[in-house]
Amino acid sequence: MYTHFLKYSQEKKLFSPEEKILLAVSGGIDSMVMLHLFLRSGTQTGIAHCNFQLRGKESDDDETFVKQWADTHGLPFFGRGFDTKQYAAARGVSTQMAARTLRYDWFNELMETQSYDKMAVAHHADDNVETILLNLVRGTGLKGVCGIAPVNNRLIRPLLFATREQISRYAAENGIAYREDCSNVSDDYARNYIRHHVTPALKTLNPSLADTFRHNSEYLTQARCLLERAAKKNKAAWCVRHHNEWHVDIKALQQTAAPAFWLIELLQDFGFNSAQIADIVRALKEQPGKHFFSATYELVKDRDSLIICLKSEMENGTKRIFEIQQTDTHLTHPVNLTLEQGQYHHTSPLPQDKRTACLDADKLRFPLTIRLWQEGDVFIPLGMHGKKKLSDFFVDRKMPLPHKRKQWVILSGGDIVWLVGQRLDERYKVTPQTKNIVQITWNANQAG
Repeated sequence: MYTHFLKYSQEKKLFSPEEKILLAVSGGIDSMVMLHLFLRSGTQTGIAHCNFQLRGKESDDDETFVKQWADTHGLPFFGRGFDTKQYAAARGVSTQMAARTLRYDWFNELMETQSYDKMAVAHHADDNVETILLNLVRGTGLKGVCGIAPVNNRLIRPLLFATREQISRYAAENGIAYREDCSNVSDDYARNYIRHHVTPALKTLNPSLADTFRHNSEYLTQARCLLERAAKKNKAAWCVRHHNEWHVDIKALQQTAAPAFWLIELLQDFGFNSAQIADIVRALKEQPGKHFFSATYELVKDRDSLIICLKSEMENGTKRIFEIQQTDTHLTHPVNLTLEQGQYHHTSPLPQDKRTACLDADKLRFPLTIRLWQEGDVFIPLGMHGKKKLSDFFVDRKMPLPHKRKQWVILSGGDIVWLVGQRLDERYKVTPQTKNIVQITWNANQAG
């Protein structure tokens, strides 16, 4: 197995002899075998151990075991405890997802602060089988059935060539001590259920299941590389970015032979799953306005495009009011604004850019306020005489739903004086009688 370890690491270009490798060591059989192999290779290594505090004294004993092993062999040891359940509850995620996030965030931090070149984790061939089966059940598309990659940026997996049986045999032959995790026996986790019930049944049909899955993974990964090139080309043609939004051309998408497939390729980076994407495909022929949510993004079906943006403040219930003082010259929150005041020179032309509002200063009452628009808001659009509801103004302009939900307004007293980036109020425009002017510029491409 040691020879296979060296050969696999060389074939996949996992690490070079001069690199420092940080090893994720839980104390279980997989990570202890990986640790033994690296020690034999003479590679400069350090040990990182996470105590997720999920199994009480057993978790603490695991940490003690790994630390004592590191001290005995003169290897650097880095340990950290996490309140995993509290982290998961605070963020509304599963315990497993919380542990994964905490683990890899800390690993990245360690690599930077301790100057390690790579991070090695002990996933093996049977883990790859379980991952692919899980992804097939959950519906993660082609990316999911490609399985676990041996290299992911600075993360390496040097045991993907080995089965659980081979690892157990190597541990026995070399007298490698390790800790048993009692949670591996339970069927409460989906992965454990697959491990205990599904893969044994599949192995009766194919005893070389792990090798078959590994070869298929490599083949599908190559196929995916080709498709990613096509997807990148299509994304450039169909998907246009406008500041912090992405617009996908519905007509171009519908003209393809497989719109659902291409949507998966386009939307996977935004966190939408295959079931949602199937619903989005069905919505392509429906009326505008339907919207979908991933963990961090919102997708809206507009007339001619799918609009993807970060979840809006309105959706999160944010309806706060912010003040603009007469002495303010620059605001960064909630939107980025520059303010200039001075005398109005009638011979100087006014900016025509919609991102700039020129207002009669003597008609304004400071502090001005800025907030998101609300149902029932009215104003007198520049060039008109009667009041108009903002909701009707948006309909007339065929404004997409995400834009409406993020529309900021600036008020003087109770009057809306400017729909930021859209239209001034007629009552506050600059006229030949204006003596003093306030110019407000919305810096739409900057933070805020």
